Amino acid sequence: MPTRTALEFEVRAALQRSPAVALIGPRQVGKTTIARILLGAASADYFDLEDPQAEAELAAPTTALKGLRGLVVIDELQRAPELLKVLRVLIDRPHAGARFLLPGNASPALLRQTSFRVRTWRRAMHASVRAGAAGGGDAACGAGWARAPDVIALRASGRAHDHALRFPRQSQPMLAQRTLKSMTRAVGVGLHGGQRVELTLRPAAPDTGIVFRRVDLAQPVDIRVNALWITDTRMATTLSAGGDPGAPKVKTIEHLLSACSGLGLDNLIVDINGEEVPILDGSAASFVFLLQSAGIELQDVPKRFVRMLKPVEVREGAGPALKWARLEPFEGYKLTFEIDFDHPAVDQMGQRFSFDMGSGRYKQEIARARTLGFTKDVDMMRARGLALGGSMDNALVIDDHKVLNDGGLRYDDEIVKHKILDAIGDMLVIGHPMIGAYSAFRAGHDLNNKLLRAVLADPASFELVSFDDAARAPAGLAELAPAW
Repeated sequence: MPTRTALEFEVRAALQRSPAVALIGPRQVGKTTIARILLGAASADYFDLEDPQAEAELAAPTTALKGLRGLVVIDELQRAPELLKVLRVLIDRPHAGARFLLPGNASPALLRQTSFRVRTWRRAMHASVRAGAAGGGDAACGAGWARAPDVIALRASGRAHDHALRFPRQSQPMLAQRTLKSMTRAVGVGLHGGQRVELTLRPAAPDTGIVFRRVDLAQPVDIRVNALWITDTRMATTLSAGGDPGAPKVKTIEHLLSACSGLGLDNLIVDINGEEVPILDGSAASFVFLLQSAGIELQDVPKRFVRMLKPVEVREGAGPALKWARLEPFEGYKLTFEIDFDHPAVDQMGQRFSFDMGSGRYKQEIARARTLGFTKDVDMMRARGLALGGSMDNALVIDDHKVLNDGGLRYDDEIVKHKILDAIGDMLVIGHPMIGAYSAFRAGHDLNNKLLRAVLADPASFELVSFDDAARAPAGLAELAPAW
């Protein structure tokens, strides 16, 4: 029997009394552990709120949601207005005997805008969950549901709200560091240098971090990922030994680091026989494939995170030239990016995107986004020794009016998603995965590195944390990639 979180405890208990289920939420909800429990019930409906047809079906008068006599779970709605919209649809229907499980942003103030009754329930439910944890089991928890008027459950996961119930957590194994199970290799050309390069990705011992090893030199040089060792950010992120611009270096590290972050890898040796990581297809997808093909292995040492304790922001320019990047506290790891390209082809794409790393959808939503190249910039870049290896095989190429690649876009908002891909890699340069929220407007590699340097210059802005009990980590951080 897998270890259960407090929320799973509630859901399993409720299912004993309410085998009919309606699960309502955005697409990522269908992938969660809770969803797997719910959708295994005797009778289940799933409403994906990112699907307009599902939303219309939910609002249709003919939708009875099992007569609202079962368990109705609304989850992962991050904004209170979205939640209120769904609640107002539900309260227009008979719901005698229904059981409702709501997310933590269902505050008492919000619920007062509906007809849901929340009186007296909290104390009973809290007592029943404690009884279950003490040995009463699911039956004891089910009793709490039986006494509830409308059974509104406020989630206790994530950052605790003043109004949230605090349930005892079941112990889970330590949130451990990860490395590769076996070695893997790749060959390609550097985007900017245009030279053929070979990579060998090797497992590494706990607490090694990610280390690039220049094996083409007479005396191999190890260059550990370090925010203070970034020496060039023109069109890519360059890492130099000891932070010395004249020392051996490795360029264009951000796509590989982004893949490592997306898969939750902590320790890796990267043997490289040149000074630039190969661009492969211009995204992180090929690196994800290589790393997963090698297998991911848990190590018996706690994984460490940089947790933001207060906001840190860097800004440059003003007016139309303004750009900024910010890190701030958040229970999880979320990235939001906005671009501002005045270009007819880009105007038709999404220019702002938010991505939650805890969703487990890095490979599907972010990894395939390719680096961008405008044909009008090619001559200027090559005169500066950049983009010498660029082509439509490894970049999204746009002329004055349209995308030139035969296959078109991989995502409708591929450009801004690639900026998030880059930012994920650039943030890992700090040496550990992040617990916090990153947001940026028109930022690039330069501003990303300045942001990390500003964080490191203010020790009060962050702390290093690990989790001896994985249940105490922010939701999703333990499930970034399977270990097999």
